[in-house]
Amino acid sequence: MKESGPRVHLYEDVAAHILEQIRAGSLLPGEKAPSLRGLSRRLSVSINTVSQAYAMLEDQQILQARPKSGYYVTAQAEPETKPVHPPVAKPRVRTLRADNAIRQLLEDSQQAGVRALGVAIPHGHILPTKALARTLKNVMARHPLEVVSDAPLAGHLPLRQQIAKRLSSLGKAVTVDDVLITNGATEALMLAFRSTVKPGDIVAVASPGYFMTLQMLEVLNNPVIELPCDPQTGLDLDALESVLSEHPVCALLLNCNFDNPTGSLMPLQHKRRLLALARRFDLMIIEDDIYGELDHAGGRPLPVSALDEDARVIHCGSFSKTLAPGYRIGWLLGARHHEATIRLKQLSSYTAPTLIQMTLAAFLESGQYERHLRRLRRDFARQTTAMRQAVLRHFPEGTRVNDPQGGFSVWVQLPRGINTLELYSRAMDEKISFTPGPVFSATRRYTNYLRLCATQPRSNDGDAAIARLGELVFAMLAENTQRNTP
Repeated sequence: MKESGPRVHLYEDVAAHILEQIRAGSLLPGEKAPSLRGLSRRLSVSINTVSQAYAMLEDQQILQARPKSGYYVTAQAEPETKPVHPPVAKPRVRTLRADNAIRQLLEDSQQAGVRALGVAIPHGHILPTKALARTLKNVMARHPLEVVSDAPLAGHLPLRQQIAKRLSSLGKAVTVDDVLITNGATEALMLAFRSTVKPGDIVAVASPGYFMTLQMLEVLNNPVIELPCDPQTGLDLDALESVLSEHPVCALLLNCNFDNPTGSLMPLQHKRRLLALARRFDLMIIEDDIYGELDHAGGRPLPVSALDEDARVIHCGSFSKTLAPGYRIGWLLGARHHEATIRLKQLSSYTAPTLIQMTLAAFLESGQYERHLRRLRRDFARQTTAMRQAVLRHFPEGTRVNDPQGGFSVWVQLPRGINTLELYSRAMDEKISFTPGPVFSATRRYTNYLRLCATQPRSNDGDAAIARLGELVFAMLAENTQRNTP
């Protein structure tokens, strides 16, 4: 093995070798370190030397020994990278205006040859495509007449039963009659808005927030008030209380569990306080819980709807981020507006495709979905960590990255002076796309932020695209320095 500097003991060289692999991203938190025997052969040292090195790294909480399994890299090996948001101005009512940037971003990401780093759609390689295909084939063979007929307006009964069962397991009883099947979460959110607010009513939204919901509110002619968020704990409840005291807000839209784009997770006590504020100010909450199943630790944080005791939380969910984006199946629990959402559903799309609903019902009933989720959570945890580390390796000093506990959004804060809209234009010249920060705000703030999505398995092409994006950021910083030099 190569010398890495003067050390007293050989095992320190071995420990340094492992640390270099961790810093380079070759070994990720949660992954198994090389075996004692394998590393001793590779480095031409004794097994005892490797054992001493691993013991030292365990003492430093960089490795963790697991009985009969070996050593694993701990999360502590990763640097602290909590982003610091710029100061947010006092929340004000804003009228939304048409913006074609989102459509252009979506079209760019689908161009041939583009390396799409910002697409929030799980890659087919980590989805159970073969198992779904087998299930679909079996459903068609067993129910040839039913699959070509319309499902009930509220949705295929067995699928509603499976969704009600999963949500009831979180502690609050949900019945089949509470569940409305929709064409994805997009329709669920639109139905929630249309049943809750009238044109001109003010809606409060978390900032940064999902750009598609801002477009929905623009179409519905609803002004918004953006509320600041902590990148770890989510919505600033003090700011919400202040806004509710000053403005006639009719509804609040938010994602409490692994929000897009920050990945924040609202603590349980904050969720309880949020409901108390909603009762006090007679506020309806529209909860987008599309990422709730993607806890990297394998759990399932409670949605706010599971704590709701007076039917003021409309819960929206979907299988698009966990199972089959192309199936376009979501659901809605309309709370006190449930009948209104069903009437609106009848007038918009009537029902979702029967064959797809039956396939999903059979897949859930078989137990395959739960097994798939366990693998998917681990995949997203590894991929998110790998992408974060790649950004920290290749981007300039001063770059900060979120540290999500779930989902797959990587929210990046670049040094001041970098405009990510300009960066996007340069990146697309080289067939690299991401999502610029300004589209996550009605006021176009977050100009030096961008979102990446760890939805694809790690690859050399992906690492190279992130490295090239970092080079473009370095170049822009150099240009800014040159312009500002007398």
